[in-house]
Amino acid sequence: LNRDGEIYTLAVPPSEALARDLLIEGHKIVRNVIPIHQKLFYDVPSGTGQVEVTTTPMYHPILPLIYDTDSMGQSQPYDARPAPAFSYPEDAEAQVLRATRYYEDVFGVPPRGIWCGEGSVAEAIVPILAEAGLEWTATDESVLAKSLGTDSPALLKPYRVDGDTEVGHAGDTADNVMIIFRDSHLSDRMGFEYWHWIGEDAAQNFYDDVTSRAPGLGGEDRLLTVILDGENAWEAYKHEHDAKGFHHALYQKLSEGYETGEVVTVTTSEYIHGNPSRAIAPHPVAEQAEIEPLWAGSWIGANFATWIGEAEENKAWGYLREARADLAASGLPRPNPLAAPPSPSNALQHAIFQAYELMYAAEGSDWFWWYGVDQTTPSNDDSPFDRAFRSQLQGMYEYANEALTMLGDPILPIPEFAPLIQAKPKALEGPYNADFPAPTIDGAFLPSEVEWSPPGGFFFDSDSSTAISYADDIGAVYYGYDSEAFYVAIQANEDLQSKTGTPYSLAVITGHKHILDPDLGTFESDPSHAFTPPGEPLASLDAARRVRLDFSGNAPELKLEYSDGSGGWISQATHNLSAGGPQFGGMVVELRIPWADLGLTPVSDPLSFHVLAIEDETVIDAAPSFKARRVFDDVTNLVYVTFEVDASGVDIPIAPIGFMEPPPPLGSGTVFIVGKQDKLGDWIPNKISMTYTDQGRWRATFGFPRGEVIQYKYTVGTSTFEGQWAGTEEFPFTNRQLVISEDPEVGYILVQDVLGDDPPQENSLGSMTIVSESAEAP
Repeated sequence: LNRDGEIYTLAVPPSEALARDLLIEGHKIVRNVIPIHQKLFYDVPSGTGQVEVTTTPMYHPILPLIYDTDSMGQSQPYDARPAPAFSYPEDAEAQVLRATRYYEDVFGVPPRGIWCGEGSVAEAIVPILAEAGLEWTATDESVLAKSLGTDSPALLKPYRVDGDTEVGHAGDTADNVMIIFRDSHLSDRMGFEYWHWIGEDAAQNFYDDVTSRAPGLGGEDRLLTVILDGENAWEAYKHEHDAKGFHHALYQKLSEGYETGEVVTVTTSEYIHGNPSRAIAPHPVAEQAEIEPLWAGSWIGANFATWIGEAEENKAWGYLREARADLAASGLPRPNPLAAPPSPSNALQHAIFQAYELMYAAEGSDWFWWYGVDQTTPSNDDSPFDRAFRSQLQGMYEYANEALTMLGDPILPIPEFAPLIQAKPKALEGPYNADFPAPTIDGAFLPSEVEWSPPGGFFFDSDSSTAISYADDIGAVYYGYDSEAFYVAIQANEDLQSKTGTPYSLAVITGHKHILDPDLGTFESDPSHAFTPPGEPLASLDAARRVRLDFSGNAPELKLEYSDGSGGWISQATHNLSAGGPQFGGMVVELRIPWADLGLTPVSDPLSFHVLAIEDETVIDAAPSFKARRVFDDVTNLVYVTFEVDASGVDIPIAPIGFMEPPPPLGSGTVFIVGKQDKLGDWIPNKISMTYTDQGRWRATFGFPRGEVIQYKYTVGTSTFEGQWAGTEEFPFTNRQLVISEDPEVGYILVQDVLGDDPPQENSLGSMTIVSESAEAP
């Protein structure tokens, strides 16, 4: 089923044989990628070939940041910097030289051009490129604008940069590198707009735009550069598979343009050195206009904010610096980046080489891409990248210590490098039922955590923090319910068997409020006392019940306790609680807590809870760490908020963005709301759909407790893109924020937004937003 509701079936039924054949065909394609590029390779001396293959620094680092993270300061003057800075120019050099060596091994000649990871450039790295024999590099036109200090730079020509800080050649042209800047408008149109066009129409539009830039008769040559993430664009073209129609039409038009002399396509090296066989004049690097100094930035916003400046990102740079400093202090010599890797039979040299190689791998940009809130994976879980990054550092220490042991030198202590990211919490979806039965209370995740979620939820102890510490007793909490009981699983960070015979407990605390009449707002409640999590200034829960697993005896004992209303607990003689675990060496305990023991009715009575680790009656850890986890709302204390967003495009034009389908009348997409609440998808985009009303307006209504802070925004597209940030108000642009009124007379709020009306500052409302409060439903 595709986005237009059309149903497709496989012409060949799936089978093991079909899967084998597909794998074989895929292998054929992969193994021919390099040979095809070798065959099409443009050779400068002979002027033959069609494509120029560039290189990139070996492990795709943000080269200026490897050189010195303080290079972020020019474009991000108000962002926090890693302190101390990470600054290893020799690693920036090694990344470039390792890449050129690999390239020459593959193609038999050294590369002439380099695309530094994410188009990241800076004046400081130019000597490294020049000394490596590279003639040219490229980035985005926004870097050109910043470098020249103008909003409308002369884009249709190349420039040169050199290794000195003086205007002019300073008597030496050996350090010159040509730099070209992509036409962002034309490149982005190919990547993000043409996907919903007919291929022939898109190709004609592109060609017309190109020819409109041509110089007048006798004018100087112009160079128009198109650069895009080619692997990301083509799969989204909706009218033809992999944009084949667009590609064929575009190449046909460009070929015809070359025959008439209207448009000449060139490789960059062909432009520099000329090609008499195609009547292309040379354009030597030294003769191009100079940029002095070159702005330090990437092709994303002419800055490095995607990889540095947020707390998680800077912490990761701190890990990297600590590991790199340890490697330097080890005294192990840096391998020659132009030398061939040593044979594993040379154990010492192989271990040293691998230590440095893993260090270089850890310097890659993709780990830092996923840190912070500015990028999120389609699964809404960035933790695998965090684990992979830290595994590179771990591997570096292992190889370095292997080499040091062979040398008879002291080994390096291995830092903890605690996780920086954890899997995203998952909201409760509903009760356990026949299709998803309640988990077995045995103190083990069997067959895995899937016995708990879905339809149950889970969260992590540090879900409110940017870092995780193994000092936390509680690692994760799983929970769910059915008509008979509330279920909780506690995953600890240590062996719980070792706690036996010590004054240690794990507990679940809840409130108690039994609703008698939701319409009248009447209820009854038992005595309670305020609970404040460790290290927090405010109480988070009126605790009335405590289910406690006491480890002080020979075996854990499960107890039910009621609040005395003054901060103490009264043990109940009888209960129907049950517990499983911990098993031998186990880190999991599972609890079944009947509703009768909590004095609550599921769904209709409010329920919030904490899981606690207690030592000698002192709470040493609470999960969640500052705000109780809400399972069921208090229906007597809800304000019903209706979000209405105008997506007609009348006040703010709606242009297709990303790969998403726009809403009517531009397309058949849906408007979704997303926010920092379970009801709003807990920041999982394109999940909570709104309802179309009329005249381009979309609505959705939710109940929120009084005083709740609602952060939200809108996305546009289809549910097939759930979890992917794309659409009109694409993450990470400014959040909208609404604070629910504490006024008891306010029962309903109508929020009228306009799609694309970006708030003037973070966590505010759009300038066109109208908020109406009332006692009655609007």
